[in-house]
Amino acid sequence: DFSGTINEDTTEVLFVAEDLCFNVLSFSALIIQTDTFETVLDTMYTCDIQSAGIDTSFQVNQFCSLQVITNQMFIPADLIFDSILVCDPLLAVTDTTFFVNQYGCDSLYIRTAVLAASDTIRMEMFTCDPLLGGIDTVYFINRFGCDSLHILTSVLTPSDTLELLTFTCDTAAVSIDTMYLVGADGCDSVVISTILFSGGQYFVEDEIVLCGQGVNFSDTLQIQADPCDSIFITNYLFVPLDTTFLTTRVCSPADTGALSMVLQSINGCDSIILMTNIYVPADTLLEMEYVCFGPDTMVEVVLLIDQIGCDSLFLLYYQVNVNPDTQFVQNISCDTAIAGISIETIAGQYCDTVFLVETLWVPALITMDTQWLCVSPQVPKDTFYYISSQGCDSLFIIEYLQRRPHINVLTRDETCEGSEDASILVTSIDGGVPPYAFSLNSGSFDTITEWSSLVPGEFIVVTEDAAMCRDTLGGILLEAGPQYAVDAGPDVLATKGDVVPIQIASGVEWSSVLWEAFDSVACPTCPVTFIGPINQEQNVYATITNMAGCIAIDSFRVFLSEIVNYYVPNIFSPNLDGINEYFFLSGAGSPLSTYEMSIFDRWGSLLFEAKEISINDPTAGWDGYFRGRILNPGVYTFIIKINDIGLGSEIIAGSVTLVR
Repeated sequence: DFSGTINEDTTEVLFVAEDLCFNVLSFSALIIQTDTFETVLDTMYTCDIQSAGIDTSFQVNQFCSLQVITNQMFIPADLIFDSILVCDPLLAVTDTTFFVNQYGCDSLYIRTAVLAASDTIRMEMFTCDPLLGGIDTVYFINRFGCDSLHILTSVLTPSDTLELLTFTCDTAAVSIDTMYLVGADGCDSVVISTILFSGGQYFVEDEIVLCGQGVNFSDTLQIQADPCDSIFITNYLFVPLDTTFLTTRVCSPADTGALSMVLQSINGCDSIILMTNIYVPADTLLEMEYVCFGPDTMVEVVLLIDQIGCDSLFLLYYQVNVNPDTQFVQNISCDTAIAGISIETIAGQYCDTVFLVETLWVPALITMDTQWLCVSPQVPKDTFYYISSQGCDSLFIIEYLQRRPHINVLTRDETCEGSEDASILVTSIDGGVPPYAFSLNSGSFDTITEWSSLVPGEFIVVTEDAAMCRDTLGGILLEAGPQYAVDAGPDVLATKGDVVPIQIASGVEWSSVLWEAFDSVACPTCPVTFIGPINQEQNVYATITNMAGCIAIDSFRVFLSEIVNYYVPNIFSPNLDGINEYFFLSGAGSPLSTYEMSIFDRWGSLLFEAKEISINDPTAGWDGYFRGRILNPGVYTFIIKINDIGLGSEIIAGSVTLVR
C-alpha cells in the first residue's frame, strides 16, 4: 500500500500479507534517505587479457560521493564439443565450425556424429483385465533411422485402496472424505482423505542490540511450514558509543602524556577512555636561622609527601659562629652641642651589636612632597610646621594629585568544548603608580598579567598600583567552545579478503583526517577511502581535527564472518539398531556454536525442548521419546535456533519423519 514519492526524505510504506488460511499480517516501515557514500559495481567483459582488471573512480557532487568500480573480466576463447547419434556409417564424421561471440571472442564448435546400433526396448504395464495380460512385440525405425524392437509386457494388477492424511490450521476444514476413482490402467481405486487440525501459528519475538547511532527497527520473518506458518519478529535496538576524558597529576615527567583504553560495555559495545597525565614538580622550602655559638654549619632535612604522592623537601640551615656586627648610624641635629660621634653596645638574642652614631648639625629644612590619591583631592596643597626630634624647625609642604589606574584586557574564548583553554591578557594600564599587581576572581595579588587554561564562565580582574589604588573590571564573560564530534560509522561484518569502504559522515567540518587499523588503509589521511584486504577482526579508529584545532576520535569494529554449513535430517529411526537413532544438528560451524531445538506434534503440542546443545553431538538431540515412551511413526515439526559466536543467531524450521 504505497502511493507516495521516493523523493521525500522519509517515506512510510505499509506491507500486508495474507496466507491460504486467510490470516492477515501487516507491517509499517520507514524508508529514510540520507546523504551517504555510494559504490557502483560495473562488470564488463573483454577478450584481451591485457585490458582485464579492476579500475576505481570517484565522482563527488554537492550531495553524495559516488565510487565506480569497473571490473573488466577476461573471457577466453570457447571450445565446444558436441556429439549426435546416426545409423548411417557414411554420416559418422567430425565437423568443425568457427564463429565470433557477442564480445568479439573466437569460439570453436566441434561436432562428432557417432554411429548408433539398433536397440531393443522392454516395457511393462499394468492392467485390471485378465484378457489383456500377455507379451506383444513391435518393430519400428527410430528418429536416427535405426531398427528398434519394442517388447511390451502387460501385468495383471488388482484394485487398491489409498488413505490420505493431511493437516490444516482451520478447524472448519477438518473432515473425512471418500472417493471412488478409476486409475490410468482401468482399475478401481478407493481414496479415503482425512484432514486433521494441527494447531495454530507459532509466534516468536526476539531482541538484538546493535552498537552505534541509528533508528531502532524491527524485522518480521514468516516461514511457511507444514502445515501452519511460523512468524518470527526481531527487534533491533541501537546503543550509542561513549568516550570519557580523565585528567590526573603525576610527579614524574616520564609519566606525562595521553593514554587511551577501549572497554566493552554490558551490551558488547566499545567505550573509549582518554587519560591525560600532567606533571607536578616537587616543592623545596629553605629556612635559615642564625646562632652565635657552635662548631659548624648544621642542616636539618625533612621529606614530606603531599596528597597526590609527590615529594616535598624542607631544609633548615643553622648558621653558627656569626661575628658580632657593627652598625654605623648617622643622625642630624640642629643643636651644635650634641654634634659628634658616640659608640653604644646592644646585647642581642644571640650576638651583640655595636652602634657607631655620628650626629651631624643641619639647619632648618623645607621639604616638598607630592602624594598621589586614588580619588580627587579636597585641597590641592597642605603645609605642616614642626620641630623634629633633633630640635630643628622644618617646613613640610605636600601637593596632592589624583592618579588612579585603569586596566585594559584582551580575552579569548574556549577553542573547543571541554578544552579549557580560555584566557585573559592584561594589555595595558592607564594611569596609576607602577609597579602594578593583579588579582583574578578575588584571588591573591600577583604580577601575573595573563591567565590561561581557564574554564568558560564570568570573571573579575582587579589591578592595584604602588599607591594602593585599585581598578576593578567585572563582567568578563568567556564563552564555551563549540562542540565537535565525529561518527566513523557502524560496525562492519566482512569475510577474509574483502575491501571495506570507510568514510567520515557527511556535513562534518574537518581539516585533517587520520585512519588507523590493523590491516592496510588505502589512504590514511583521506575522508573517503578503503581498508583491506581484511585479514582479521579489528577496531578502526578515526582521528579528526577541524579548522579550529578541535580533535574528535571515534571507532567501529570489523567483525570477521565465516562460511558455516549446517545439515538437518528429514528422517530418523529410533529402533535401537544403532543406526540413525537421534534427530540432531550437524555441520561445519564454529566449535563454540550452540543451538536450541523444540519438537511439536501435528496438533502443536510441545514434545521435546533443549538449549545450549553442541553441534555434531547426536546424544544431545531428540531420541523420539515423549514422557518415557517412544512415539508412533509420523511427521513432527521442529524449530532450531543456531547461536554462532560473533555471527548472531539463525533460525531453521521444518518437519522430520519418525520411522521404525
